[in-house]
Amino acid sequence: MSTAAPITAFLDRLAEGPLLADGAMGTQLYANGVGFDRCFDALNLTDPELVTEVHRSYIAAGARLIETNTFGANAIRLAEHGLADRAAEIAREGARLARTVADEHARDHGGERIWVAGSVGPLGVPIAPVGALDRETARSAFAESIAGLAEGGADVIIVETMVDLGEARLALEAARRVCDLPVCVLMTFGPEGRTASGASPEEVVASLEADGADVIGTNCSTGPAPMLEVVARMAEVATVPLAAMPNAGLPTLIGGRYIYSSSPAYVADRSARMVDAGVRLIGGCCGTGPQHVAAIGDALGGARREPPRPSFPVMAPGPGAQAPPVALRGPTPLQDIVAAGFAIIVQIDPPRGFNFSTLLPVLRGLRDAGAIDALCLTDAAGARARVSALALSAVIRAEVGLPAVLQMGCSYRNLVATHSELLGAHALGARDIQVVAGDLPANGDYPDATVVRDLSDVGLIRMIDGFNRGFDPEGRALEEHTAFHVGCEFDPAARDPERALDELLAKVESGARFVISRPVFDVDDVLRARTALGGAFPVPFIASILPLWDGRHARYLHNEVPDLDIPEAVLSRIGAAQDARVEGVRIAGEMIRALEDVVDGVQLVPPFGHVEHVEAVVAWIGGRELVGGRAVSGAPERL
Repeated sequence: MSTAAPITAFLDRLAEGPLLADGAMGTQLYANGVGFDRCFDALNLTDPELVTEVHRSYIAAGARLIETNTFGANAIRLAEHGLADRAAEIAREGARLARTVADEHARDHGGERIWVAGSVGPLGVPIAPVGALDRETARSAFAESIAGLAEGGADVIIVETMVDLGEARLALEAARRVCDLPVCVLMTFGPEGRTASGASPEEVVASLEADGADVIGTNCSTGPAPMLEVVARMAEVATVPLAAMPNAGLPTLIGGRYIYSSSPAYVADRSARMVDAGVRLIGGCCGTGPQHVAAIGDALGGARREPPRPSFPVMAPGPGAQAPPVALRGPTPLQDIVAAGFAIIVQIDPPRGFNFSTLLPVLRGLRDAGAIDALCLTDAAGARARVSALALSAVIRAEVGLPAVLQMGCSYRNLVATHSELLGAHALGARDIQVVAGDLPANGDYPDATVVRDLSDVGLIRMIDGFNRGFDPEGRALEEHTAFHVGCEFDPAARDPERALDELLAKVESGARFVISRPVFDVDDVLRARTALGGAFPVPFIASILPLWDGRHARYLHNEVPDLDIPEAVLSRIGAAQDARVEGVRIAGEMIRALEDVVDGVQLVPPFGHVEHVEAVVAWIGGRELVGGRAVSGAPERL
């Protein structure tokens, strides 16, 4: 069979008129007592009769396309159930079961064709650069499942319930690599008509058509009414057939069971309107059953209706769009500081208790001496439980009057908590945010604590940039856009410098507007990075300087802290010094002087929390026209 033959056959069928698809597989399995803690896909192996009965019920209701029970049949999702190595088998068996039922119907009904669609759902974890899953692993997982579906007898591949356009494109690419079947790609949209990654219906159509999708559409989402408006917008720009499979409204938990509110008649009416708007493959998603499919089939023979007009407002461009973000409400404290001259920031680990009596007097001393411009408050540094950076920033603002940059890590908060934390920060006036990966719990206070990585650092930067544009990650409009100034982390001494630079540029492209580096011990590392970037950093660059405490401290950092390499000359120098702490201050001061014309400022990191040690560094470099003419007296010998 030629590559074009299966695609042409399916498209010819859609050209004849609307094709009625089935409803939700998971809803029917759940109604038959299969709990959400079970692996629905594994039922292809353990309870095939239950799966085939669902297929038969939909065919009896009038469906002429049935989807396989393989929504989560990929190695990534199946790993949660210890079945990662059986992904191809489960996918193949899911297609075989549907194929068997379809062939039975054809045999008993004069050869009437039932199309078998291989269901391919998302992998369930974010993909790089937003998440930790690399693209090739994701593509391979899709390819393995799709190959199994094709081998099992699928006529068409349906990539569905995709919230990220990039992931949908990976699945489409994988399908093209391993089979010659037509591919339908269905995206999920939020209530304002955008995907979670910020894509509009028009952008989805343009991107997927360019990638060669045979059918494009939407499924799941928030219910029939919003979906009707999405497909109407798609129809304005699409040149390929459209598909729509709405939920039966939103679910409600009643008596321990999930109940969907939209009646068969309501779903059928909206579905018929979608067909009038241009949809050629119509079915149901979550909450729909055979009764919904039967009602849709009946409605398709009714009178034609006027295509709907979108009622929701045209949304601002998403993260991938070309329009610039809205203007911020004036510069932030850090922007003002960098604009005024060479910035000096001190990194502070919040205390592990409520007693600020030691910390606040030291900070007041630095303030009164004019020694520093701002603080950077870490987020659960070392995975140790501390006062939150946001709470400490409020205390410092009230008690000391110094501005603070807040670190925000990606290891401890899910999307909901991250959203709330950001809104809280903005409400309290904290606008300078440095996004960091965050420390893992293994060596912290709670080694068994769960690592929450809903977002990578790039993903969190994009989320904050989206907030500044007025939208949350689901594309919903915020009551008011934020005005954050978001920054990122960078390691000039990374073992793989090319990858580190690529990641830095990805962060900048995603919305990072300043960089605070990891500790620098070799000025040449910063110079090499700047040269590799064409002779200038793309955004203001603040280099972190960690004054060494003594030789033992230096050797520990060099040998036991990942990706922290201290030059042998520095190790020898501090190891041989009569007063190691004074020598550590001198080394730090010399690096700052060498970086004065290279970077936009420095962040001083107190060793072991000794803020007075970084005060000595500022004193050592004082007296020169280095920080806006600020002269600081004193000598490091007091240490």
